[in-house]
Amino acid sequence: MVLVLRLIIRRIGDVRRNTEKFLNGEEVERFWVADDEVGGLQSLLLGASALVRERERELQVARDEAIAATQAKDEFLSRISHELRTRSPRCWASASSSNSSSSARKMLTASTTSWPRRASARPDQRHLGHLTH
Repeated sequence: MVLVLRLIIRRIGDVRRNTEKFLNGEEVERFWVADDEVGGLQSLLLGASALVRERERELQVARDEAIAATQAKDEFLSRISHELRTRSPRCWASASSSNSSSSARKMLTASTTSWPRRASARPDQRHLGHLTH
């Protein structure tokens, strides 16, 4: 009888140590497999440990994918921002030299080339600068 009690107490101690390892994020050891209550607890603990390790791997993959997506987005926005800042004046200049209507060409030319003239005009005439050219 004493031997059976010692065996049960040792098995319960093994489950306790494995539970502590599980809670500390350490690898759970497989001591034994039995079809009693203590063996059932050990099996549940091993299953929970395996599930947590699998979920951690899935989360790591999702994290890596999110980081890659963020980097791709940042690179895209950086390139688009650069293109918008560097290409826009060229587009305006090419539009003024293309075969557009003469009034549109005059407005575009006035808005891109005559800013200092309009800035020195009287304040009440600044908003009419494109009409006087």
